[in-house]
Order: sequence, then structure tokens, then C-alpha cells
Amino acid sequence: MSTALARFQIHEGVSPAPPPPQYVPGSNLGRSAKGHKRMTKSQLYSARSCVIDMDGLVMELTERVFVVAGVEKTLRGGTLVCNVPDNVEVTDWRSGAIVVSGQGAVLTLAGMRLRGVGVGAEDGGVARLSEGCESDDAPMAALGARAVGHVQMETGVLRGARVSGAECSTAGTMSLRGVKVVDARECGVLCSAPGSRLSMHGCSVVGSGYAGVLVGEGATATLTEVDVRGGELGICTLGGRVDVQGGVVSGCAKAGVHAQGGGQVSATAVSVHHCFCGLVTKDSASKITATRVNVHAIDGDEYYTGNVVVVPDASPTAAAPPSPDRCTHCGAWAADLAREDRKLRKCSRCQRVRYCGRECQRAHWRAGHKAECQARGER
Repeated sequence: MSTALARFQIHEGVSPAPPPPQYVPGSNLGRSAKGHKRMTKSQLYSARSCVIDMDGLVMELTERVFVVAGVEKTLRGGTLVCNVPDNVEVTDWRSGAIVVSGQGAVLTLAGMRLRGVGVGAEDGGVARLSEGCESDDAPMAALGARAVGHVQMETGVLRGARVSGAECSTAGTMSLRGVKVVDARECGVLCSAPGSRLSMHGCSVVGSGYAGVLVGEGATATLTEVDVRGGELGICTLGGRVDVQGGVVSGCAKAGVHAQGGGQVSATAVSVHHCFCGLVTKDSASKITATRVNVHAIDGDEYYTGNVVVVPDASPTAAAPPSPDRCTHCGAWAADLAREDRKLRKCSRCQRVRYCGRECQRAHWRAGHKAECQARGER
């Protein structure tokens, strides 16, 4: 195979006879060493077997896994498609994925659109995604990191992954900033094994089938200003450690924040609302420490259940000023409200805090804003 080509092939059970070479009109790259026509990476293509020009990137196919090793490469723009039918069994996130493997292997995807393709790193490899990359319908996880691999994504969308939007395991590390994870069938983001580390900042996780963010035994996660909506559980740890700073958890069928199996959660300045239960631990070894956590509009009877330690805010005036882009009470974003023809409104008295509606205004008033607002009005 030419070093300028990457073979993209999916097997369904017994490998069928390869189809005739396909040609995309307009391609002027000529023939490869094996006589196949080539096409640019910007062209959408999803044939069972084809050859794709990837600007010099070499990828080797092994059981539906594409391995990139020992190179540093940047791919910018274009669409890459791989069809793995629902009836084809996949064993882990590496199935149907571009996997960056080995020390010195670095793959950067900028502004790429991935359809049915996961991206991951292992054995010291690094995968970076930026400039609004989008992933749809990954066979397992849209992003994966394992065995000291590192995955970093800044801005972009991960939609409809068949298992997890993003997954790190076995000492893999992952950093997500400004990423939206939408409609993952099981977990939005999974950090599943000892030594694995997850960092999320300014991300949103919406419509996961089971948990928005799930942290397993021995794994650690840091979530800063993360918005988790929907699913059975919002933020869940099964023996791992989770540090939550700011953000919103809402619309969960069972619990907003859940810990069991010795899991530890430290939550500060988080809003939990419209869930069946607020903060829940399932055993004495697990613990949730809540500082300035606002739990309200709970559908069930349990605001706090189990080993939940609520730390009073000793100095509310020392807290950071309210964000002008979010509801002070529930944390709803102004941009999300705008899509519903709603907007944030300032408190008419202090002009400092903002609310998405009267319900939040009243709840925040009863929760302590009354005293703060009157004190400011007297200055």
C-alpha cells in the first residue's frame, strides 16, 4: 500500500469479495500503486472497501481498528465516514476507530466531521481535536483513551455514540473543554478504571441513556462548570473520586449526584434541580460533601440521602459575582433560554443577580437573597 494512502475497510462476518475499485468524480490524484483511484479527505464516502488519501497519513487496518503509530500529523477539514452496521458485534471502543498508538504518535484533527468513526489514543499516543470537530454515531465511544494514552478536545460535538460519548480507562487521560455530548446510548462520559483521569471544563452532557458522567473505582474526575441534563443519573461515582466546581445537574430520573462503592464527591457551587432525588449515597463508605450546593425543585422526597455532608457557606459575600450569562438560581444559560424565546432578567432592586423566571426568583429569595438584596439596597 502506498504510504500516501489509508485503507478503509469494514468486514461483516466472513469477508466478501472486494468490490471493484471505486472512483469519485473530480478526483485528480491519479492511481495508487495498487491501481485504486484516490479521493481527497474532504469528500464524503462510505463504500464497503475503498482507499482514501489522508495527506500522507498511514493507517493500518486490524479488525476494524485503524492504528496510527510513530508519526505527528494534522488533518484539517473534510469528512471521514465508516459504516459499522448495528448487527456487527464490536468489542470495545477501539472497534471502528482511529487509534493513535505509541510514544511520539500525535494526531491532530481540526474542523473534521466523523461519521461512524471513533478517535482514541493508547500506549502513550496523543489525539487532539479542535476547531469544532463533530462526531456522529460512533460504533462504541466517540473518544477513547487507554494505557497512558491522552485525548484532548476543545469545542465540538459528540452525538449519538452507541455506548459512550467519551471514555478513558486503564490509566488513560482525557481533557474536554467546551464540548457538547449529546444522546449517548449509555454514558455521556465514562472514566472507568484505576489510574484514569478526566478533566471537563465548560462542557454539556445531554440525553444520556444511563449516566451523564460516570466515574469508576480508582478513577478521578474534575468537572468545572459542567451542565448535565437528563439520563437516570447525572454525576455518578462507583468507587472513584469526583471534584465538581460550579455547573448544573437537572432532569435526572433517579438522582442528580450519586455515590456508591466507596465513591467520594466534593461539590461546590452546583445547582441540582428537577431530579427525582438530589444528592444520594448508597453505602457508608461513600460520601458527598456539598458546599453552596443549591438543591431545589426535586420531584421525589429525598433532597439529601445517606452520607451527605452539607457545609454551610460561612462567607457568602466572598463568593464570586454571579455570571451575567446564567440564571443565578438554577444555572440556566442565556443562550439556551434564547432558543425558547426567553431571556434572563435582573433583580429590579439590587441589579446584581439574574433569573430565568419567577419560580427561580422566588426560590432564590427564600434561600437567602432577601437579606443580601435588602442589605445592598440600604447602601
